[in-house]
Amino acid sequence: MNRKYLTLAITLTVLLWAGVVPTSILSHTIPALRSIAPTADNPNPPTSPVKLVFIHHSVGDDWLSAGIGNLGNQLGANNYYVSDTYYDWGPDDIGSYTDIGNWWDWFRGPNSPTYT
Repeated sequence: MNRKYLTLAITLTVLLWAGVVPTSILSHTIPALRSIAPTADNPNPPTSPVKLVFIHHSVGDDWLSAGIGNLGNQLGANNYYVSDTYYDWGPDDIGSYTDIGNWWDWFRGPNSPTYT
């Protein structure tokens, strides 16, 4: 999957999860989605490590932390290499800009090669 479709898939997933976009209108409004065949969920961990970057506000740190949410350890035990970023991280303090509206800066903006 190329970067454009990966960014689209992530954005749509978040918007669907948040209830912003009803699923019934997606295939009518985004023609590229008509050609994507649905696949069944696979509960098995990946066979080789998958790098995962979790971009979040401070509450996401609690989700990942051992002893609180423990998500980071659970993902690590299932072959995911987890990194995270939030406030004050990185060049231009990009980690302070974690809202969906800032994703363009992260992944498509003029400085995106610096951040990704």
